[in-house]
Amino acid sequence: MMSTQKNSRDWNQSAAPQELSLAEMERKLHEANMVVKAQEEELNPVKESLAEMERKLHEANMVVKDQEEKLNSVKESFAEMEKFYKDKLQQERVAGDVDLPLKTGNSENMNNPVNETRLKEMYKELRKHWAQIKPKIKQAAQSDPEQIKAGIQRNFQCGAEEIKKKKKKIESAFNFNVDNTEASQKVQEYIKLTIQNLQLAVYYGFKNTVAQGFHGQEGETLGDSFNNLILKCRWLSSLMALNNPPLQPDWKNHDPGQDAWSFFPQEITAECATSLGQDHSENVLKYPSPFQGPDLNQTEDIMMA
Repeated sequence: MMSTQKNSRDWNQSAAPQELSLAEMERKLHEANMVVKAQEEELNPVKESLAEMERKLHEANMVVKDQEEKLNSVKESFAEMEKFYKDKLQQERVAGDVDLPLKTGNSENMNNPVNETRLKEMYKELRKHWAQIKPKIKQAAQSDPEQIKAGIQRNFQCGAEEIKKKKKKIESAFNFNVDNTEASQKVQEYIKLTIQNLQLAVYYGFKNTVAQGFHGQEGETLGDSFNNLILKCRWLSSLMALNNPPLQPDWKNHDPGQDAWSFFPQEITAECATSLGQDHSENVLKYPSPFQGPDLNQTEDIMMA
């Protein structure tokens, strides 16, 4: 009995320190939880600040992305514009390279007022002008028809020769070796273009004078009409001589038939551009004009004055 009581007292004594130890552990755990909670409360502003920074960084990234997209769109637009203008410039260069030979006689430019087709039309108009005044001249002239014919031919010849001198001066201004290089070919093309511009200058220079038009002026005397015809012969001959190839009336193969006053050949050809000077020089006579007016034997370059 006494032994049992003693054992119970010994167990209670040993269990007390253990209970104290658990209580101490609970207290310390509670203290630790309080410290953690306090630290968490201290960290909450930091977390919130980091969250705000993260939000602002995300917004900044969105703005940067949006700006990048806009910049890429601008770059694409500039690239498209650059490509467009480069293509346009290339097209204009190609068009210029194509248009240049059109202006220099390799093929006919229909917008050119002195192309070969237009020159032939002007020559036909000149023949019509002669047909209109011929009957009156036949009645009024005191000269042999051969003299008037020679004067007309002489003015055709002089007009061609004078303009050819100007053409040779242009060609001689470019002293270079002719070869197959691109530069040499370009020089030759621009020489031809310069000659083409000379032809246009001759055309417009005479076009604005009192002798313009192929059918005379109202109130014009017969002498004025004939003198204007002679000036037009000289002018048209200059234009035809600057054509590529040069043109002249087909004097060599002209058949006047029964009409001794039929001076003008029906056709103009390249092959006969120099036939007058070679085959008809003995018939190109100096003669007095059958009408009052300028001396038609003078070789002054009226067209380029």
